[in-house]
Amino acid sequence: MALIHIVKKLRYGTPTGTDTMPVSLTELPNTVKGSVTMDESDPTFQDFFEDQIESPIDSVEVEKGDVDFKASFYQFDYDMLAALKGGTSVAAVPSTSPAKWKNGVVYQTKKLALQVETESGHYLNFYNARLFVKIVGGGGRDQKLMIAMVIRPLATEDRAGDWEISDIDIPT
Repeated sequence: MALIHIVKKLRYGTPTGTDTMPVSLTELPNTVKGSVTMDESDPTFQDFFEDQIESPIDSVEVEKGDVDFKASFYQFDYDMLAALKGGTSVAAVPSTSPAKWKNGVVYQTKKLALQVETESGHYLNFYNARLFVKIVGGGGRDQKLMIAMVIRPLATEDRAGDWEISDIDIPT
């Protein structure tokens, strides 16, 4: 297996409920330089001891570490913001009101499938992921508003998987 390199494209879609990616995916804009990271935290272990021995006789993994994939985007529109963050995208009404995005007043957590394509020829497929999205940045000459998102993979509805790394080319 080759080393995984720079992110080429990010796409999202509606989870299928299984450990497969949706057929239809929407491409996200280019990512902010240096914003793409992936981190897997340490798992939690339970050690088992006997009274007469100082060292544990066994250590069992009781929780896997969390995986967080992060990316930010400068370019976004109201429809994309509603798809990723929640709230409502409202189309403009000529001579009456401008187009806008309205934040929701109730919790609107999003679950989407996310696909990361790399320049090295690999996919990171998150079949069912919780999105945590916020608008950050500024409006000066040295800052722009951007969307920052954290993706946390979740088990699929059928409990068959949560994410994978694979080659792009399908073997024949």
